[in-house]
This record gives sequence, C-alpha cells and structure tokens, in this order.
Amino acid sequence: MVSRISTLPVEPPVEQTHIDAWLGQLGERRPQRDMALLADAVQIARDMHRGENAPDGFDRFLSLLYTVDTLDSLKLDIEPLLAAMLSEMPGHPHYDATDLKRRFGAAVATMVEQVSHIRELSASGSANVDDRGVENLRRMLLGIANDVRAILVVLAKRLQLMRRLKRLPPDVQRRVARETQLVHAPLANRLGVWQMKWELEDLCLRFLEPDEYTNLAQQLDGKRREREAFVKDVIDRLGAACKEAGVPVELSGRPKHIYSIWKKMRRKRVDFEQVFDVRAVRALVDTVPQCYEVLGLAHSLWRPVPGEFDDYIAHPKPNGYRSLHTAVVGDDGKPLEIQVRTREMHEHAERGVAAHWKYKESKQQDDELERRIGRLSALLELIESAATSIEIFYYLFEEDGDGRRVRDALAAAAARNVRVALMVDGFGTAAPDRFFAPIRENGGSFSRFSARWNVRYLIRNHQKFVIVDGQKVMAGGS
Repeated sequence: MVSRISTLPVEPPVEQTHIDAWLGQLGERRPQRDMALLADAVQIARDMHRGENAPDGFDRFLSLLYTVDTLDSLKLDIEPLLAAMLSEMPGHPHYDATDLKRRFGAAVATMVEQVSHIRELSASGSANVDDRGVENLRRMLLGIANDVRAILVVLAKRLQLMRRLKRLPPDVQRRVARETQLVHAPLANRLGVWQMKWELEDLCLRFLEPDEYTNLAQQLDGKRREREAFVKDVIDRLGAACKEAGVPVELSGRPKHIYSIWKKMRRKRVDFEQVFDVRAVRALVDTVPQCYEVLGLAHSLWRPVPGEFDDYIAHPKPNGYRSLHTAVVGDDGKPLEIQVRTREMHEHAERGVAAHWKYKESKQQDDELERRIGRLSALLELIESAATSIEIFYYLFEEDGDGRRVRDALAAAAARNVRVALMVDGFGTAAPDRFFAPIRENGGSFSRFSARWNVRYLIRNHQKFVIVDGQKVMAGGS
C-alpha cells in the first residue's frame, strides 16, 4: 500500500528516534503547522496508550502510527491523519472530548467518535459475524458516508488489523476476514482505492481459503524468475518501439494479486497458466492519445487475444477507474496482459476517492467526489438488502458489451446453489437490451426505471428473482 520505505519499526519498542525520523519523512511534503499538530497528536497517543496492546496483541501505539502512515500515502489532508492517531482514545479514563475538539477542531473530534463507534461494532470485538452485526456496521458507515475521510480512516485501521490477523485464534481470523470481505473490501473497491482493495482481498482469501491461497502463492513464487525474465523482455521490446515512435513511456511489471487470479480461475474455469494477468505489464504516458499509440504498438508486436480488450478510458468503470486493458499472446504462446493509462489516471487508480478530496480551504464543488459518495451510499444499501443470509457473494458490474460477466456469475451461482446479489450500475438513463440477455437465458426477468439503474439479480434455492430498489418484481422457477 505504501510506496515508500517507512522508517517505523516492524516491532516495538518505538523509540523517539523512530518517531522523529518518521515525522521528518512526512514533513517533506506537508506544511509545518500540520506537522506540529500531528506531532502533538502522536505525543498524546503515546502517553495515553503506553504499554497497551491492540486486540491482536500488537502494540497499540505502533499500530496507530502505521494506520497514519497508510493514510499519508493516500495524500489526504491532515485532519484524517489526526483522527486516526487519536481514534483509540474514546473510552479511555483520560479521554476528554471537549479538550480534543479545542486542540484539533470539530472535524477531527467528530471523526474520532465515529471511528470509535464503528470499532465497537466490528467482528474483532464480537462473538461472531451475524446478520445484525453486519447491518449495524453498514448503518454506521452509511451515517458517515458524507465524510469520505472517516471511511478511509476505518479502512486503514482494518488494513492494519488484517496484516496482523495471524496473531489471533483461527475462529477470530475467519470472523474478521469474513466481515472484511463483506464490508471493507467492497467499500475500498467502490471508492476506487485500488491498492487498499487488493491487499484486503488477498488477506481475506488467505484466511478464508488458506489451502487455495497457499497453492496460488507457491505457483506464483515457483515460476517467478521465468516470469520476471519474460516481463523484462516485453518491457525492453515495447520500450524500444515507443522510443522509435517518439512516445515517452514508463514501463513496469504490474504487481500480481492472488485474489484476482483466484477469482478469474473460478469465473472462467481455467487453470493458473491461462489467467492473463499472471504476467502483466503497465505503461504510463502523459496524454490520452499516447495511450492509444502505445496500445497500437503493443498489438503490432504481439497478437491480441480476441474479446480481451477493454477501453475504460472511453467507458470508465462506475468507480471512476480509467485505463486501457488488453491481452496478447507472448512469443511462448502464453497470455500477457498490458495496461496503458496516463499518470493522472494511475494516480486516481491508486488513491481513488482520496485523489478527489478537496481540503476545506477550497470551496469549489467536486462533482467526481460527490458521485463517489453517492456510489458509496448505494453499495452500503446493497449490502443491507443482501445481509439476511450468511452465504452471500457480491458482484458489481458495469456494462460489458455482451453481458459475459453477468452470464458467468449467474452460472457459477446456480452451480453453487447459493444466494447471490448482483448489482448493475452506471448506465445513466438507458441500458442496451443485449445486457439483459443472460438474465433471460437463465430463466429470470428484469425491470427498468429511468432515474438510475440499480438492478439486482438474486438466486436462492434455485428460485430466481429480480430485485429492483429492494423490491421483488418478478419470480420464476429454476
């Protein structure tokens, strides 16, 4: 998640030299006044939590430092960093909400209280992950959805817990991972904070499907040198072609995410070697026209795989993600994925809604931020409507041409005989009839309404329904 190398210690104790070096690192790109506030918050948290452990047994103060470090990597303003640093104070004998508000402001004090309430509802402090717990957590998150920064603090704290989840008993590991899979990872995805989403998903898989996770991790590691050599050759060839064409480009191997590979293997019913992004390259350029130039050069060097090109620049994903994705056949006959985007698109892909956050001093309206907040609320409502069953799987779709993703998801759901909620979002006021063909083919039906598309397709016990705005519209047999 954090691209730089942190100066924080891996394990306690935390010495003053560690804190000074870390604050100096953050202060390289933050105003002196902000850093004075953060240093004050750090000292308060250090004094208040000295010798305390978090629920996972890890040093509470060090855990808070790492949470702030994660939020800093999202380039947020100082207020959510202060709130994260002070988020464990409520309930402490020396906690003074009035003094906190006086020293750090109303926004920070409010976020501290909100994050504390959410922590009390989480699986780490409860006996099990039940329907009521998930619904309560959803309601709390929905209540603070208008301040995206508070949501990001919650996600950063959950990421720290997931990173150290192996310290907890196995039954607690599964409860926390399940809650994270149902609530936190979808939120990170919906907000477009991709780095956080990927790590949360990988960690959930590690604890919910440990055997499959270990198997995939071993396969990735077992052929790492071969893959690295192949990717280096691709980078050299594509880089030379771009240089000859006069297109400045930054090329790199794209990180591999186990959950993404696992999901594609299940959805497409293919083995490890047939997943396109096991071997992947990313190209960063300056302008949109250059994206298409690089795409053309890649297709001239390697044969494109039919049906595996996605133009998310012309048709962005609902969470604002923009990029070109293509799959080509390498010289060894195996697939390779290439992503092309501008540096600005990459910044937004990595940081999501955080890239759009306007600091208070700016009074300008940010339409993209408002859209993302709206999508956040919509996702939370979907989680509430589907949270009445323990076995729930979520699929969020944008238009995908022939509806292939919808068809694959429905077929997989029917095979498992589990309840599934599918939400189709992002069409605006019109949607092509061809998108709904897979629903008809699976014996279902659908309904339209003009204000905003939000279609949920539900399968339970081989009974098929269409849920629109939480209401069952039609039902059909299996």
